[in-house]
Amino acid sequence: MPAAPVRPRRLAPSALVALSLMLAGAPPAQAEDFESAHRVYQQNLRRPSLRKRCEGRERLALTGDDRALEVLAADYAKPEAPRGMVRSMLVILMTDHFGSRPDHLDHFAALRERHDRPEDAYLWYRTLLHEIRRRGPAAALAAARAAPRRELQAAALEALAVEEVDEALTLIPEILAALPRDPVERALLVEALARYLSTQRARLTDDALESPAHQLFDLLDEKETLPRTRYVLSRCFGRLFDTDDRFVNASGWRGALHFVRQGGKEARDDGYARPQGPTFAGLEATGDRIVYVIDMSDSMLQKLAPEILEKLPRGPVTGTGGAPADAKKRKGPFADSDLVDWRKVRTRFDAAREMLKLSLTTLPPDKHFAVVFFGTDARLMGVFKGLQPATPSVIKKTIKELDGIKPGPPTADRTFGQLRGHTNLHGGLLRAFQCVDKGLKAEAVDVDPEAILEGTHTIFLLSDGRATWDDWALEDTRDPHDRAGNPETGAAMQDQPTLNFPGPFARETILLQDVERLNLLRRCEIHCVGLGEASRGALMRLAQMGMGKVRWLGQD
Repeated sequence: MPAAPVRPRRLAPSALVALSLMLAGAPPAQAEDFESAHRVYQQNLRRPSLRKRCEGRERLALTGDDRALEVLAADYAKPEAPRGMVRSMLVILMTDHFGSRPDHLDHFAALRERHDRPEDAYLWYRTLLHEIRRRGPAAALAAARAAPRRELQAAALEALAVEEVDEALTLIPEILAALPRDPVERALLVEALARYLSTQRARLTDDALESPAHQLFDLLDEKETLPRTRYVLSRCFGRLFDTDDRFVNASGWRGALHFVRQGGKEARDDGYARPQGPTFAGLEATGDRIVYVIDMSDSMLQKLAPEILEKLPRGPVTGTGGAPADAKKRKGPFADSDLVDWRKVRTRFDAAREMLKLSLTTLPPDKHFAVVFFGTDARLMGVFKGLQPATPSVIKKTIKELDGIKPGPPTADRTFGQLRGHTNLHGGLLRAFQCVDKGLKAEAVDVDPEAILEGTHTIFLLSDGRATWDDWALEDTRDPHDRAGNPETGAAMQDQPTLNFPGPFARETILLQDVERLNLLRRCEIHCVGLGEASRGALMRLAQMGMGKVRWLGQD
């Protein structure tokens, strides 16, 4: 059982920037022996910062010693707070550092037997991926058929989808024939089957695919199918046919398959309905419940170059082609509105604010939405307690709050001015997954039934920089390999005996793997809008996880 960490002491807000940490600390270059790494691990478990505790575990994992895997597995069984984040980190460490060795697969199988709760879905998914790669799909196929929880069945199906296992095609009619009555359990299995089908594009003309595909298409017309599941199905079918079309009825996809099987090169057929969804920066949402996640780090106050300003959209955007709509033809409370004024745009944040206002003014009243800002902290805008109906009143209050945001003056290390500090990208995305009608869910948002039923369908993320912060920044003693600096600018700072350490989710690779966990069963659509120094690789990976798209502002 891991030792309880000492009670952390958070730094005063005025000290956050002065003692922030550049993400450059690293374990020793050469692998340590188990005994030495274990001593560091034991010492670090008593550290206040989550980052230091994870560093101790990482050093242990880097030894490759079987005893290290046993220690990490024991920690997984009894994680300290924050439990969900620690368990996520432990799954990543165990599978990243021990998954390539066939002799550890039995250990992973034993882990799955001991841990079979809904929140263990990510453990099942990651370990079954390695099982498929080293031994074949037998264990994953068996789990997809008969795992003790629907969440674990769905995780097994996701592993089979990632590895594009041919034999899993027969699971579609088998599982559909015995779907559970519970709406959440039913949704998890149906969506996982559709996700598997989306990987089978190379088999579109295979006779074996036709009947299973039609069975899944037909679910779009069944009243038992949840609205969120209809959106997931349409995205998966769009991926299957490599088309932007998102038909909401079975006939559209049946026609697409027939067309391809008759030798057609494209699946599109304009004779079927394709509803227009809300857009942000020209990216279209296929969902009724939308969370905008907007970067408010200080770097967002940088001025935009004239050539970028010229390429910003000037009016309501419809579809993915970015064609301006005629504002005079718009209907509703925002027709002829002067709420969006592009003459105000000078900085990155100005552009984000005006594009957000532009998107909000076109939201139909049958949609629900929320806005999350992230800087050093990540939180809902003050207007929101959770997802709200897109009524004229809520939209006007949101726009009023947006217009009331005033940047602070420049300082020595914030030469562009002050907005909300660092770049807590993980926190912003986490709030989007936590958001339900009544507020923010605190625990297990990746598998919580309320989050699945009432959570977001689509996330729009806008950011201008790489992650530098997360929700678990705490003061801790500086180690010799730690370097102090300003996370936003990279400027070095004088060495200090203690530093304010961001947690491990400020590291891009760990952030992406944790979003993979969060969205494994939630299956939210994720669209990303990037500018400035934002990581192209990270935004592309996030969009890929959410079957979404990336758009770079001011660039073709």
